[in-house]
Amino acid sequence: MYDYVSVIIPSFNACERLYLALEGYKNQSFDHNKFEVIIVDDGSSDNTLRMIEEISCNFKLKVIDCRINVGRSYARNEGIIASSGDILIFSDADMIPIRDFIKNHVESHNAKDMVVVGPITYRIFSYYYTRFDIEHKRTYNSMKYKYKNYSQISKYNDLAKQLIFEDEIYNNRFLEYIYPMRYLSKWYEEILDIYGKDFRNFYFPWIFLCSGNFSVSKKNIIDIGMFDESFRGWGAEDWELGYRLYKKGLKYIYNPDALSIHQEHPHDSQINAISARKNSVYMTQKHSDFNVILFYFASHLGYNFINQAVKEYDILSEKQEYKDLISMIDRFVKNYFYEMAKLHNVDESWGRRDKAILNQNIYILQEIYGRDSCLLQLILDLQN
Repeated sequence: MYDYVSVIIPSFNACERLYLALEGYKNQSFDHNKFEVIIVDDGSSDNTLRMIEEISCNFKLKVIDCRINVGRSYARNEGIIASSGDILIFSDADMIPIRDFIKNHVESHNAKDMVVVGPITYRIFSYYYTRFDIEHKRTYNSMKYKYKNYSQISKYNDLAKQLIFEDEIYNNRFLEYIYPMRYLSKWYEEILDIYGKDFRNFYFPWIFLCSGNFSVSKKNIIDIGMFDESFRGWGAEDWELGYRLYKKGLKYIYNPDALSIHQEHPHDSQINAISARKNSVYMTQKHSDFNVILFYFASHLGYNFINQAVKEYDILSEKQEYKDLISMIDRFVKNYFYEMAKLHNVDESWGRRDKAILNQNIYILQEIYGRDSCLLQLILDLQN
């Protein structure tokens, strides 16, 4: 069904990790005449362009030099525009693909309008950086006995000791060094155990879309306007894209065999947290839909709970006689979120009288869904 594949990888000062990622693509089982890799260098100041000039690839490699740092979304959009593939696979400079990575993505596109998401739960120490934080160092020290050589300096970064090598990627031995990110793996398992790999009856499949490992047709991603370039820094731009694909009606499939391994590297957790919050706020302002707002309560209420609440909400929304009740629930939940996030979107007209009217009517939910109504429990929980 699909004749050609483009892999799009934005990169910013990740030269040595990008090198190992490209070694992974040199080892792909998929026909090397039927895919290209597009590197979008996002204004790197390291040796990225030199490395790309030196590396010898057995597949078509395109390079886009942005010259200045334009951000993840802009960089990915540049890759989309330059791509020749019918199917676009999105990855990151610090992700090493397994041998069947492209093959497994493509084979999952067995219907026209699909989004294929792969796991991002596995990590590897491909290099040792002296700038690692305490947690990284602790984790590395618990497994450094596995590495045959942990003293060789990287060819492309004087401050990084190389831990895995090309031959270990070619023979898949590098997989012996991977380890799961436990909280993320648990989160995946909890959702997949209930809703399956096809996310049946799950209203939030878009949260599985991570820009480091997903694929979609070029036509569909262009139809929705590509990545939103208003997102800056880390976080939420991939969920927002995923939500638009979901609203367009695309079907999500999780393929655990479309595996790519994240290479650990130093990062500023505090800066990432700040940008993630700003981006999440922007997403809720752009999409003030009930299920988007409710997603941000998932860590407190659980995904199964909020999924059932959205299901109940949608059923009521289809019935004209509950239009006013749905409107009040919608206003109440959004106002609670905006107040909690200290945003300026708070509906000042919402007051005690509205809350009283809501309380008089919410027990309709109990009559319809019973005492275990998640929508009812949500409202009661937020009022306490």
